[in-house]
Amino acid sequence: MKPLLVVSEKDKPVWTRWARFDHNQIFSISKNVSPGNAIRKNKFLLNLFGNKLGVYLDSSRFKTLSRRQNCYACGLQGTHLFLETNHSANKENSSIFYGACAFNFYAIVDGRLVLMTEDHVAPQSLEKSKKSEFLEKFFEINKECDIDRNYETCTMCIFCNAAKRNNCVDISEIKKKSKEEREKRLKDSAHEWITNTSESAEFVDFWSVFCEKLPNIDKKTEKMMRRKELLSI
Repeated sequence: MKPLLVVSEKDKPVWTRWARFDHNQIFSISKNVSPGNAIRKNKFLLNLFGNKLGVYLDSSRFKTLSRRQNCYACGLQGTHLFLETNHSANKENSSIFYGACAFNFYAIVDGRLVLMTEDHVAPQSLEKSKKSEFLEKFFEINKECDIDRNYETCTMCIFCNAAKRNNCVDISEIKKKSKEEREKRLKDSAHEWITNTSESAEFVDFWSVFCEKLPNIDKKTEKMMRRKELLSI
């Protein structure tokens, strides 16, 4: 076996798509691995093709994606989860990790990958009182918006996120700007990690490549996590 995609420039790797994973399995693990509001406290080491890859399952972005898999503005549905490395983020003298490794979640539109990310509904830069004012105005403008108001973030596609920015605007405006930019950018894109969707790739089972968890996961917790996923191991 080998990675699904390796993009190189001047004989140096730029992007590696290691494997496709079942997003239902990974998001289930994410929900159970870090109770409360702890962020980026649990790194998992996976062994793929002889490389030890470290990946977080409890980042703010991943917690958001695990709650909802479609864009709250345009409705675009995420379907494909890949473990990928952006080699431009490599650290020197790194003996364990092969670049900045992350699970990236995508929708597929017209044969192109569209990244799903998180949106801070009220900008992070605002003071608490200003955030409340922003949210009140945002939901007054968007009365039918189905965002879960118990959380500060919600899933958005990368184009809607760029269209919204830090503005308190009508979602219909976001959708219009997003569609225009998406059609232009995807049509002109020459990046292979966008045009090569690896759409038919088979799933890799998470636990089949799992090495260890940092901090170490005790056996009791590991069994609980596996049982909650209803996996046949």
